[in-house]
Amino acid sequence: MGCAVLPHLKNLVDIIEHGLKDEEQKVRTITALALSALAEAANPYGIEAFDSVLVPLMDGISMYRGKALAAFLKAIGFIIPLMDSEHAGEFTKFLTPVLIREFTTNDDEMKKIVLKVVKQAVATDGVKVTYVKDEIIPEFFANFWVRRNALDKKNYKQLIDTTAEIAMKVGGAEIIKMLEPELKDENEAYRKILMETLEKIIANQGVADINALLEEKLMDGILFCF
Repeated sequence: MGCAVLPHLKNLVDIIEHGLKDEEQKVRTITALALSALAEAANPYGIEAFDSVLVPLMDGISMYRGKALAAFLKAIGFIIPLMDSEHAGEFTKFLTPVLIREFTTNDDEMKKIVLKVVKQAVATDGVKVTYVKDEIIPEFFANFWVRRNALDKKNYKQLIDTTAEIAMKVGGAEIIKMLEPELKDENEAYRKILMETLEKIIANQGVADINALLEEKLMDGILFCF
């Protein structure tokens, strides 16, 4: 039903919220996934319906690991875009350490969710540019922009989308500067993913903030790829 769920949203959340504290991990996981589906359908409205589940979700993120944590992160990821900017900023600060810890995960499903949540959090107004630069970007690049992760076929599209979203926040040149040295990597598939990411960033934002030096380096890297 998509956003036609709005009139029933509060009732649906009330009916299922007890599941977040169930003894069975499966029940907790499915409840969190159901909440994330409701939040996704209601976007960008309906934050008041989720007030009662914010605290149990945050508690769960601190306590759980594995599949349950992935589901809880996914739910929070879809609820953050419904918040006003101040709350979104606070929630993201709480969430960032957990996300950064999970950057090193080997679980594909978890990687996908972490990338998605980073994208959703970075896109909100309440998250400051300096915060993204200082807290998120160094770890993000150290963990995801390495050949092994970037070549992961399941998640590379999400990696491109999330990187482009971070560039929207902090400026294209900032991110291009970090990707450009990698263009001379010997692995062709990795270079291709880098090029797709650069293409997306430049299509979104243009090249106004790229100075002459970076432009030269970039062209040099692109010719190498070619």
